[in-house]
Amino acid sequence: MKRASSFEYYRPTEISEVCSILLENGPRASLLAGGTDLLVRIKRSLHKADVVIDLGALDELRVIEARPEGLWIGAMANAAEIASHGLVKDRFSAVARSARVLGANQIRNMATLGGGLSSGLRCQFR
Repeated sequence: MKRASSFEYYRPTEISEVCSILLENGPRASLLAGGTDLLVRIKRSLHKADVVIDLGALDELRVIEARPEGLWIGAMANAAEIASHGLVKDRFSAVARSARVLGANQIRNMATLGGGLSSGLRCQFR
């Protein structure tokens, strides 16, 4: 049985801590959002991470709100939260519908907007 690589794990509670860890570790560090992509890639040896910074404790990155410039969705908001949010359903229904059809329920409850946008994976059916 193949063993997943080991890495240093951090779960900061302040964005300033994230910045410090990133500055200290540079390209050795990877950000963990929902984990639906990064952890699988690490386990399959498709991604090398010496340092993993879990963003799950940063509640300010989960915000979903209307702002003067439009809809604001934090990087840690997951697809299920986006799909069920009243503001999104009422005023940005296409966004809610898109989030509602993303993967299975388990994926929607974990997959974050920030993780999806930063994963580097693109649709293979172009």
